[in-house]
Amino acid sequence: MTHKGWKHISTGDLFRAEINSGSDLGNSVKSVLASGQLVSDEVTNQVFESQVRKIVGKGGVEVLLLDGFPRTPVQARFLMGLGSEKSEFGPLVFVEFGIAEEMVIKRVADRLVNPRTGRVYHKVLNPPKMTGICDEDGGPLIQREDDKPETIKNRFGIYKEQLGGILGAVQGGAQLRRIDAEGKPAEVQSRLENEIRKALTIKE
Repeated sequence: MTHKGWKHISTGDLFRAEINSGSDLGNSVKSVLASGQLVSDEVTNQVFESQVRKIVGKGGVEVLLLDGFPRTPVQARFLMGLGSEKSEFGPLVFVEFGIAEEMVIKRVADRLVNPRTGRVYHKVLNPPKMTGICDEDGGPLIQREDDKPETIKNRFGIYKEQLGGILGAVQGGAQLRRIDAEGKPAEVQSRLENEIRKALTIKE
């Protein structure tokens, strides 16, 4: 999204920023990721607050689009504790993407990533100019282990298991929206933008 004042961030972006800061928290995250383990809810929450406070503190952010956070009920409750009409993190709007598991697998399994910068490509929807090569730095692209079909199936199953708890944690404290996420990327983006505008009464 290119709207002025709208900023998209993923959990991976926040982890990388914290690691690059050289903080004790960042070094802790780096050690966990290097060991192949999952970052705990507690540490994820700490990184989220640390980095988002920096982003918001710089000013100019009208809408912060969170990608991959919260992933668990614990993270959702933490976010609800931060966000309110009176805080710099509120109001909160949660958007659930309605999509079949088969479509998720089809989309994610064709994803390619630059491991050096985090830039993401897609073999069909957003291919690099040269097959397997990043447009920006000319280095090789990879398919992440967690983008392989079997891994995607497992992650989707975990998502479905966690979804009820996440929605329960935010019920009553945030606006809940649902959009159809099947179709072309531009169509899904348009639906998402419309829901955000309606929820926050933002004009074109």
